Amino acid sequence: MPAASARAAEPLLPEMVTIPAGEFIFGGENLPGEDLPVRPWAVPRQTIACSTFSIAVYETTTAEFARFIQDGGYDDRTLWDPKIIPFLPDFRKEAEDPYPEDDTPCTGLNYYEAEAYCAWLARKTGLPFRLPTEIEWEKAARGTDGRVFPWGNEWNSRLCNWGDDADGDRAPDGKIDHFIFYAPVGSFPEGKSAFGCYDMAGNVWEWCASWMEEASGTKYRILRGGSYRMAYPRHLSVFYRGGARPETGSVFHADTGFRIAKSEP
Repeated sequence: MPAASARAAEPLLPEMVTIPAGEFIFGGENLPGEDLPVRPWAVPRQTIACSTFSIAVYETTTAEFARFIQDGGYDDRTLWDPKIIPFLPDFRKEAEDPYPEDDTPCTGLNYYEAEAYCAWLARKTGLPFRLPTEIEWEKAARGTDGRVFPWGNEWNSRLCNWGDDADGDRAPDGKIDHFIFYAPVGSFPEGKSAFGCYDMAGNVWEWCASWMEEASGTKYRILRGGSYRMAYPRHLSVFYRGGARPETGSVFHADTGFRIAKSEP
């Protein structure tokens, strides 16, 4: 994009769904019938309350994130956590050719980039956009009936973009889900959640605003939903928890993205 038009870009507002306040079943340790060691990061299945909030129906796309880039988002230090500002040149992205398709999820982003985008969108619109908490993310993915996957309780290999490996070479081949890498958002309509959110299993990991802390004291920002590289159903369940240091974004594999949320009265 020419430099003259690389400022004052208006945001593309995402389609949102409002999730009403109330209790839901959160957490889980294994899929039904599994007899595997419990992962250290797992939390027991429990009933908890969640306030009203809104969340994007789709993962944030390349087209949406490009507006942040074009509007000088990487140059505006007021949008960024102060401790990451010295490192901005290391993960700055350009608008000309950041990703292959506009309707694919923006990928390879670290937590601070997702956070800065939300701050930019909130400033541009005057609306309280932010990243979802882990609890909010799971309620949007799971609904209120305690299901295991966004679409229900049974694994279905054709309802999400995952690491399908029909030839057993330990690499996705796309013979089942028809995508080797990430897919355009909304490509699996039958796999949407009870609240109508798409791609909450597979496609790309999604950053949440919540922290997870190991016994050693090491802290990670929560990632949810699994990605196109996950080859086992348990990694794509609504309660499976991932995490990473916030400055990392799995840039090499390009499998981390996000969807936005919004506080509601």
